Amino acid sequence: MKAKKAHPEGRAAGAKAPSTPRWLERIAKARSEITFAEGELEAALDEIKVLPRAEKTTVSKVVGDAFDKLRAAKSNLVDLEGALKKDRKK
Repeated sequence: MKAKKAHPEGRAAGAKAPSTPRWLERIAKARSEITFAEGELEAALDEIKVLPRAEKTTVSKVVGDAFDKLRAAKSNLVDLEGALKKDRKK
């Protein structure tokens, strides 16, 4: 018996793709979660600023890298949402 290949969007092969409004809802939710995570990371960075220098260097790099990844993800979501809205107008 042949195993079904996983769909790149995480759905089963042959399953119907979500509609554009549903994608926009999912993007809005992801953006909200990213915004929350950015706030949490900002708070963590503020706390790190008062740590001794030796601890601060290692931890702040990890948190800074995570913050950069969140910003990139947010930018990608904005681009995706714009493309979906543009496609929807066609």
